[in-house]
Amino acid sequence: MGFGIQTVYNKTLELTNRGHGIEGAQELFKKTRAKGIKLCAHIIYGLPNESEEMMLHTLDSVIEWGIDGIKIHPMYVVDGTKLAQMYKSGVYTPIKLESFANLIVESIKRLPPNVVVQRISAGAHDESLLAPKWCFDKNIQMRYIRDKLRESGVEY
Repeated sequence: MGFGIQTVYNKTLELTNRGHGIEGAQELFKKTRAKGIKLCAHIIYGLPNESEEMMLHTLDSVIEWGIDGIKIHPMYVVDGTKLAQMYKSGVYTPIKLESFANLIVESIKRLPPNVVVQRISAGAHDESLLAPKWCFDKNIQMRYIRDKLRESGVEY
C-alpha cells in the first residue's frame, strides 16, 4: 500500500496544504504495518524551503518506519496553484536536475536491499508545467540519473 508522505516536516506539510501532520502519517504506517500490509512511501524532493539534508532526513525517517518500497518524485510547478504563485513571485525556486539526480544517487545508497524502488521520476507533459522544464520529459530525467548512478558506481 502506498502513502504520500512527501516530507516529515510539519511546516512544509502545512505550507503545501497537505491536510495532515507527520504524526498522523507515522501512526498510519504503524497501524498498516501491524496488519501485515507492505508499505510504500511516496516522498518529494524539492519542496519549498527544504534543504538537501532535510530531504534525505525524510528518506531516512521513512526507512526507519519500515518501508518495503519507495517512490521519489521531483517537485514541479503547475500553473494555477499556490506553488505557481510562489514561483512567479520569486519566493520558490524549483530543484535543479543535477541536485535531484545527486539526491537520488545518495538515496539509493542509503536504502536497505529489501526496499524496492518503484519510481524516481515524475512530471507534467503539457503546457501547465511552469518549472522545472526538465520535468516535461522523463527520458531526460532517466538518462541523467542513470549516468549519475553509473558515475557513482551504483548498481541497479
